[in-house]
Amino acid sequence: MGILLLKDKGKISYTDTLRKFFPELPYSNITIHQLLTHTSGIPDGFDLVSNFFDHNSIASNDDLISLLVSKKPALLFKSGEKMMYSGTAFNLLASIIEKISGKPYKEYMYEQVFKPLGMMHTQVANGPRFVENIPGLAYGFVYSDSLKKYLQADSQYSGWPPYLAGITGEGMIITTTGDLLKWDRALKNKVLLTDVTQLEMLSTQAENTFLKVNFGYGIRVGKNDVGDYIFHQGSYPGYESMHLCYTNDDVTVIILSNNESHSTFISDALSAIALNRNIVLPYAHQEDRRYAAFNKYGGKYMMQFTRPPIWLHSLWNLLEKMINFIFIKGVAPIQN
Repeated sequence: MGILLLKDKGKISYTDTLRKFFPELPYSNITIHQLLTHTSGIPDGFDLVSNFFDHNSIASNDDLISLLVSKKPALLFKSGEKMMYSGTAFNLLASIIEKISGKPYKEYMYEQVFKPLGMMHTQVANGPRFVENIPGLAYGFVYSDSLKKYLQADSQYSGWPPYLAGITGEGMIITTTGDLLKWDRALKNKVLLTDVTQLEMLSTQAENTFLKVNFGYGIRVGKNDVGDYIFHQGSYPGYESMHLCYTNDDVTVIILSNNESHSTFISDALSAIALNRNIVLPYAHQEDRRYAAFNKYGGKYMMQFTRPPIWLHSLWNLLEKMINFIFIKGVAPIQN
C-alpha cells in the first residue's frame, strides 16, 4: 500500500528499477513490479544477517542493504522468470519508501495509511523490546515440549533471533482485529487508492500454475468453488494471524493468535460457517510416541510458497514437530 500510494502520486513507476534508488546494489533490471510480486529472485537477506552481523546488536534495513552490497549473494533465479516468496524484497520496498518520502517507514505508514483509516491501534514496531512501550499488548507465547507448558516468546526468541527484529517491510506491524477490519473495509471501498491502482493491487500479477499460487501486489489473490478471495497470513514467534476476504459474498475473517494457534485453519472453518459450507469438527490430538524414530530427519527446511492442502494437515502437524526452523508463507483458503 505504501508503494502504491507513491505510484498514484506519480513518484514511482512499476518499471522503476531497484538500482534507481540503491545504485550500489549488485542487481540490475529488478523492477518494482517484480519486488511486489515475489518474482525478483532476491535471495534471503536474513541468512546474511545471521552469518555476518554482530548478534549483540539489532540490524536495520540499512545493515541488510550493506550486506547485500558487500557479500553480493547471487539471485535465486533470473528476475521475472519464476516466483519465490521474498520477504527481503519487501524490506527493500520499505527502504525505497524512506528514500522517496524522506521519512522513516514507521512515520510514513502512520501518516499515509493508519491515521487516515482510523487505525489508531496499529503501528510499525521495531526491535525485540518494543512491547515495553505499548500498553495492553498481548504477549506472544510458544509451547515448550521439554517443560510441557507455554512460555513467553520474547524470553525464548524461538525461531526469530532478536538481532533480526529491527528489519522492517515484510512484517513488524502490530494491530488489532478491529483495525484490520478498517483496513479490509478500506480495500473494499477503495478509500486510499485510485480505482485503477486498486484493481491492479487485487488482480493476479504473477502466478505459479503448478502450485496454484497467485499474487497481486503484496497480497494473495485467487478463486475457488466458493468465489474470489484475497488473503495474507502473518507470523512471528508466539503469534499467528490471518486476514481473509471472500469478495463476492463480502465475507471477511480476521484471526489473531498469541499462542501460535493455526489462524489459517481457524479462518477456513469460520469462513465455511459464514458461507454455509461443510466443516470438519476438531478432534483431540494425541502425541505419537514414534517421534523419536524421526529424529534423524531433523534439520533446516524451507518451503517456498504454501503449506500442503488441508487434507495433509495431520502430516503437517507431525512435520512441524520435527523441523527446527522453517519459513511458512500463506495457506490457500477453503478448498471444498
